[in-house]
Amino acid sequence: MRDDRAGTVPPAVTPKTVGITGASGYVGGLIADEFARRGDRVVELGRRRRSKTAELRYFALGQPMEPGIFEGLDVLVHAAYDLTLRSRPEVWAINVAGTRAITDRAQSDGVGRIILISSMSAYDGTEQIYGQAKLACERLVCRTGGVGVRLGLVCGSGGGGMIESLTKLARLPVIPVPGPGAHQYLVHESQVGPAISAVADSTGLAGEVIGLAHPVAVPFRDILASLATPPGRARFFDVPWQPIFTFMKLAERLGIDLPLRADSMLGLVRPAPVVQNVAAWRSLGVSLPRVGTTRPAPLDSPPYTRS
Repeated sequence: MRDDRAGTVPPAVTPKTVGITGASGYVGGLIADEFARRGDRVVELGRRRRSKTAELRYFALGQPMEPGIFEGLDVLVHAAYDLTLRSRPEVWAINVAGTRAITDRAQSDGVGRIILISSMSAYDGTEQIYGQAKLACERLVCRTGGVGVRLGLVCGSGGGGMIESLTKLARLPVIPVPGPGAHQYLVHESQVGPAISAVADSTGLAGEVIGLAHPVAVPFRDILASLATPPGRARFFDVPWQPIFTFMKLAERLGIDLPLRADSMLGLVRPAPVVQNVAAWRSLGVSLPRVGTTRPAPLDSPPYTRS
């Protein structure tokens, strides 16, 4: 997907020591690269090293942590989440309880700020297990004075995350569209790292949740059309989403690999009504240009605008 914008170099800031859970993942990697680019010391919290230059401290979500694992961190970005879990009890036992353990340990280890990488799926009234779990994690982080950042659908040339699953769906000869009202809020991958670093630098945010996405929603059909191969030849048919959801749940119980999880589809057909507190980015000097729905391609323009 294309993103047209011009940018400026962000102002100089005091180098920080930043710990990142999930740094080996798509979004966590974008964030780690940005902090490293601007000269911060990056501590990867995970099972394997992603960067040869970053420090690695062993961490596994939901497992006991080494004493002092977060000591010396100015900022802790919590981007880890186990997407292999399906049932609500499993998700709560690992992702939510794991986040509670992180916030408790971070406070005792003297971490200055916690930033949770959340999702636009987290909103009051969501029926999606993923969204409910992220909402619970937000509350845990915010009670420490931390900040929850709800990412929209992250798109770009990297092709990771949810956009990778949607690309597989868009390769079908005929593409099902579950409901005419399905839509998503988009954010370009090049905007993620600079936005999170701006939150890390801010002094005014505490105990808040902000949405990281352009506030104008993009129809789900347009997103799939932009990912279809070859471009411009996508064939769609509208289908009621409930039967598809039931079929996907059954397929998952039978161990059938699908291009999209049932719980993820629920998030697509019942998206967040608005981008939460999006105006806060203006006070942080971060703009969120609209992301175009065209084929993923490397950017020629600077990767962000931050005044």
